Amino acid sequence: MPTPAQWPRVFIPAFSYYAYYCYANLYTLNKLRELKGMTTIRFRPHSGEAGDIDHLAATFLTSHNIAHGINLRKSPVLQYLYYLARIGLAMSPLSNSSLFLDYHRNPFQLFFLRGLNVSLSTDNPLH
Repeated sequence: MPTPAQWPRVFIPAFSYYAYYCYANLYTLNKLRELKGMTTIRFRPHSGEAGDIDHLAATFLTSHNIAHGINLRKSPVLQYLYYLARIGLAMSPLSNSSLFLDYHRNPFQLFFLRGLNVSLSTDNPLH
């Protein structure tokens, strides 16, 4: 695959490529930081708020935590994988209600009751 600098203007790679590219570069950077005794950087992308379900599959393979994840409600298999791997979901019901999903339909409580590693977040300050 070409690097981002080599992409033609009309080429828009899949979300999974972006996720892997960030993961691979952070992995290399973190190895260097470990050698120098520095703290490492975790990959915590926005995923599963909008877009296809494959975004959540890509971030399952590459991320420590994700922001949002409301589209996990559409895939019990991915919910189970996120549960087993203890991948954190920083969910923002208030923010999502203004953009994507009515507050009463937000899956935060369902995910919590199923044992997924969820927390509440603000998404945007003072939202």
